[in-house]
Amino acid sequence: MLKKYVVSIVVMSIFCFGCVKEGFGAAYEGPGVCVRPLTMGGAFVGLANDWSAVIWNPAGLTQLEGKGFGFSLDYVPAEASDGNSVANPSIVMPGPQINMNSDQGDIFFQLPQYTGPEPDSFNKKDVESTVYLPTLAGYTQFRGFTIGGAIYVPMGYSSDWEDSKQGVTATYKVESYEKILAITAAKKITSNLSMGCGINLLNWEAEKKATKITGTYTYNMEMKGDGRDFEGVVGLLYVLPNEKCSLGFVYRSGSKVSIKGDAKTSYPFIAGLPPNWAVSKEAADFNLKQQVPTTYALGIAYRLKTDLVLTADLNRTDWSKQKKEVTYSQQGTFLKNKNESLGWKDVNKIRLGAEWTVNDAWKLRAGFFTDPSPVPDKAVSLTNLIDIDREWYTIGAGYIKGDWQIDMGIQHNDADRTADGVKYERKCTSAHIAASRQF
Repeated sequence: MLKKYVVSIVVMSIFCFGCVKEGFGAAYEGPGVCVRPLTMGGAFVGLANDWSAVIWNPAGLTQLEGKGFGFSLDYVPAEASDGNSVANPSIVMPGPQINMNSDQGDIFFQLPQYTGPEPDSFNKKDVESTVYLPTLAGYTQFRGFTIGGAIYVPMGYSSDWEDSKQGVTATYKVESYEKILAITAAKKITSNLSMGCGINLLNWEAEKKATKITGTYTYNMEMKGDGRDFEGVVGLLYVLPNEKCSLGFVYRSGSKVSIKGDAKTSYPFIAGLPPNWAVSKEAADFNLKQQVPTTYALGIAYRLKTDLVLTADLNRTDWSKQKKEVTYSQQGTFLKNKNESLGWKDVNKIRLGAEWTVNDAWKLRAGFFTDPSPVPDKAVSLTNLIDIDREWYTIGAGYIKGDWQIDMGIQHNDADRTADGVKYERKCTSAHIAASRQF
């Protein structure tokens, strides 16, 4: 099982960052990486019998002989829609009292007392993201162990939103990636039971920018940060004596990544504002504690026929520990320390898959999995996270020639959610290709 980290990952706020006051959002969990497991619905923990076992269940590496490697590339275009578009709440005087909704990650505000009427929200409701996510993994034999390693990008998000209304132009750009370096070792404990252990180095990089231009003032906001930490991985695989059925289990410890960077906002001085608004710039270093959730996976693979394998997995993700936990070197009106629960819930995911060996050269695959949202209604928005209960459908094929195998496939989901009377939508049809060699 692969973590959905994000924004999601990075898990979570407009697919990785929250609003400027909160710092980054929480982690994501996604469908996963590597074409063969993905096109079987991600139901691979109980099978794990190729190079991608390094990532999905390291215990499965003991089923492999010699050495091998694989490379895959995922093309992931995603679309999301917020029926309310992006908010532009007012600041009430005296005070000033900021009516920005921190749960929904509001990033803009208006000053109608000094600039004239501004829109309460914008028109454009959609945001798009297109990313390419690579994976490289390999394995070899060493003194009775199968050693594996991988470098992969399980989560990425890149968007550029822009809109104009009533003479006000706003832009919002987000780019975020999670990268993982995995090192694993696996060994047979008995003739039927294998165990694999590993360490993942998690690396997060994210950047967010927002600008609003009116006839009177320009507002800018920028955040950029990165961080890294480790998590542990333990996998088990038990093959029944008749070799028709195998059972797998994977535990990932999760971690708390310290994402460090700098944040700044600027809102040029406007005559007539109270003294506490005379300072028009804020800048500070920040330290965000990003909770990468603990996950568990149980899997089974059953060889119904010599040419047909059926798989099923049950995944659990402990999202309930997610928090807004960020500190700034210097607090201000917008850059404020936070330490509070996000109110997320733990979720279970069901994955189903099948692989049919047509002949010596071709394999066909199909799968399905559920993807429940842990996010409460109050936190769903374009500037925080449009997260929806989804169902994914997958198909794929593999072609074998000599020591080489080429895999290809697609995934699709299209879902909506209504929260507090507002409709939110997400859809994605992604394409995947991989090449691997065993020698």
